[in-house]
Amino acid sequence: MFLFGQAQAFTVNEGMAGVQIEHELKVWQDPSRRLDVHGAEKQRDTGQFHTPKGLLHVLGYSRNAVWFSFRLDNPSPSPISHYLEYTEAQIGGVTLYTRQKGEPWKSQHFNAAQSEYSRPLATVRPIFLQKIQANTQLEVLMRVVYSEEEDMAGPIVSDVRIWGEKEFLRANNREMLLWGAMLGIMLLVSFAALAVFSAARDQTFLFYGLNLITLTLAHLSATGLMPLYLWQGQYSLTLLYILSGFYYICAAQFVRLYLKTSQITPRLDIGLKAIIACGAISSAAALFGFTQFTLLALEMGGAGFLLHIAASLYAVRYRVSGARLFALAWTIYTVSITVTWGLRGFGLIDHTPLSYRYNSVGIVIEILLFSAAMALRVAEINRQKERLEHAYRLQLEREASELEALVMQRTHELDLARRDAEAGNLAKGNFLAHVSHEIRTPLTSILGYVDRLKHDNTLNTAQQQSLSHIADSGDYLLSLIGNVLNVSKLEVGLAQLDESTISIEVLVRQLKSLFEEQAKSKNISFTIHSELQGDFVLDTGKLRQILVNLVGNAIKFTEQGSVRLSLSLEQINGQSCLMAEVIDTGPGIAEADCQKVFAPFEQTWLGKRAGGAGLGLSICKDFAQLMGGSISLKSELGKGADFTVCVPVQSKATGSLTPLYSAETIRLDGQTILIAEDQEINRELLNELLHTAGAEVIACEDGLSALSAWRTAGPIDTVLLDYHMPLMNGMQVSKSLRALHFKGRILLVSAGHSPNQADLAAAGIDQWIEKPFHRTTLFAALAQTVATANQAPELAILDLEQVAQALAYPPEKCIKVAQRGLDRITLLFTQLTEESIFENRQRHAHSAKGIAGQIGANRLSHCLGQLENKPDDPAIRLQAQAEIKAALSQLQKNQSS
Repeated sequence: MFLFGQAQAFTVNEGMAGVQIEHELKVWQDPSRRLDVHGAEKQRDTGQFHTPKGLLHVLGYSRNAVWFSFRLDNPSPSPISHYLEYTEAQIGGVTLYTRQKGEPWKSQHFNAAQSEYSRPLATVRPIFLQKIQANTQLEVLMRVVYSEEEDMAGPIVSDVRIWGEKEFLRANNREMLLWGAMLGIMLLVSFAALAVFSAARDQTFLFYGLNLITLTLAHLSATGLMPLYLWQGQYSLTLLYILSGFYYICAAQFVRLYLKTSQITPRLDIGLKAIIACGAISSAAALFGFTQFTLLALEMGGAGFLLHIAASLYAVRYRVSGARLFALAWTIYTVSITVTWGLRGFGLIDHTPLSYRYNSVGIVIEILLFSAAMALRVAEINRQKERLEHAYRLQLEREASELEALVMQRTHELDLARRDAEAGNLAKGNFLAHVSHEIRTPLTSILGYVDRLKHDNTLNTAQQQSLSHIADSGDYLLSLIGNVLNVSKLEVGLAQLDESTISIEVLVRQLKSLFEEQAKSKNISFTIHSELQGDFVLDTGKLRQILVNLVGNAIKFTEQGSVRLSLSLEQINGQSCLMAEVIDTGPGIAEADCQKVFAPFEQTWLGKRAGGAGLGLSICKDFAQLMGGSISLKSELGKGADFTVCVPVQSKATGSLTPLYSAETIRLDGQTILIAEDQEINRELLNELLHTAGAEVIACEDGLSALSAWRTAGPIDTVLLDYHMPLMNGMQVSKSLRALHFKGRILLVSAGHSPNQADLAAAGIDQWIEKPFHRTTLFAALAQTVATANQAPELAILDLEQVAQALAYPPEKCIKVAQRGLDRITLLFTQLTEESIFENRQRHAHSAKGIAGQIGANRLSHCLGQLENKPDDPAIRLQAQAEIKAALSQLQKNQSS
């Protein structure tokens, strides 16, 4: 007690701002680390405590428990609250013992492993709040040990400071703000480096980012900040040493990649690899609990930062971009870490705020210099990228030029090959057409005579059977020729859509007439179920060909059971589609063959046994696709086949024809009309109609006769020309008349498609009238009134009321006109089947079409219009024969009624 009473006291006041206790502080080390406060008090009283010598605030590395003794004096008349700070954060445990005279010792304990709320104050370093009563002294003993848990040495300082309450709070907030800013900058730069790595795939940026992250975490752990920032003060030397080892690894690898030491200085590169190994060993040792060994290994590895400086200086010689910045950064960082953790820790320099925080300042400067160096690296990467892109662009341009030349060469070769192929296909098509014509002409006669002989009752059964065989073979040959021609057209791309109006009722009736007898002869059921009514616009010929092929195949392969055709209309993606499904109970098709049967000349073994060329289904598929639809097959062996055809259609509204003008109100008195029509029945019809309206008519049978009549006759007001005529067609006659300065009106009558308006104007034609024409429309055109010239009556088998309305004839006369017209159509159809020249066959069909339309046989007229485009199509010919028979049958009913 005598010694304590004689010791000098440190006077405190409320305005102190981190004032150091220097001469008043006495120190004693306990090697046993076992003495309690009473033992330390006894050692103090016996004079074992002494004032530190030399460097006042650093005791160097020590494993001992160090005791500090001093007194605090409050001479003021009021109590003073103050903060007592031990300024080293990296310390294992600090215990503060205080008492006033006559009182027992009071203790407060700080442990680095404590949570934030278990410490005396939630601060980075050991700080204790004390209150000194007025006019009293406070006796203080402080025990400091580097590690409470392990017997290991560490740096011990003797820096104890006194803070007034307000000054401490202000300084602590300022310090935490600066540390937070430093933490944010380091993490921001590290994440930016990792982002650049993800974009450029340069591992230098990866290890730079990892270097900054591990440096940040290790530094914050060493300064005691990370426990407060991250997890309530769970400070751990093990974590600190593991992070430090990882930092050594990332830093050394970062230097190796940036400076390319493996290329410019292999020996230094080996040293850098040794630093990596040292960092790995340190982290492993810390993980397994050898903390003292880890600390020594880290101190030795820290000397390896000199290798970083040496490598940077070596890279300067090789002009590596950013090498000077690297050398400066590593120099500053090495000096800072040497000052803070080396010289200060070993007691070679004093522990001051500058030496304590010099490492943090060095880290900030290092980051700035490294960031500048990495910016240079980014610029270098961009320049390298631009050089590579430029070289790549030149290479692409060169290769593009070569490729363009090669493409031009190949294009020229392919063009030659295409022309050769087209010429070959054209030659094949011409050959097939010629052969088809040469075969069809005698075959038509053969089939015609066979049909006539089959009705001869004098033939016996054997002869009838022979005739049936001849007819079947002839039909098969005719169908085969048609299929071959269709495939040839599809191959060369000549197949085109020819849309027209089809009546579902007519289609159903035609299919029944074609296949009912054939199904009956095999004792199988053939039914057609249609949910559709009315007219639709699509390629009638191709749809009919598809259904004929599918139904014909179904009946051909079905030996017992039934064949069923279903027709319906569905909406698919907003488009009306006609669905045709053909279902049979035949032998079926294996699943493996379901796609093969749609290829040309491909057949199943049953198909080969039944005969045929294997073209029917191929044509069905190509026709369906050409029409914008599809065909599918579902079948199994022994369970029949189900073919479904889907093609887009357009509904066509039908209605009664309402004349815009009454024919009785239109007169042609005083007009002279020249008619040029090669069909006698049409000439007679026009002559009679125009005479009844008061016109004078000059009728000619061809274009040359019309020109001669115009020259020799008197003034002519109107010329009425048929389009298809021998020698000169209607367009040619009109051009000749206009060349001869004819000023009257010229009307063109045609059963074909409407000519282009530009062609009509070029030929000098004033108006086009479609056959079959309406009497009112014809008279309105002749009288120069506005009328609709393209109205067509509703399709019917034979509409005599339409004829009577159009021509103003009584019913009896309409029947006679219809009889003459049908007789003429029958003769023209016979001539068509016997004609060898393709153009003449088209002309016969055209003439028959015009007559049929004029006598009200609208369905027959529609069918003959298709025959005009395809005079060699067997299916259309069969349809035309059926329509002629239907019209004759309807005429007989009208006559009998």
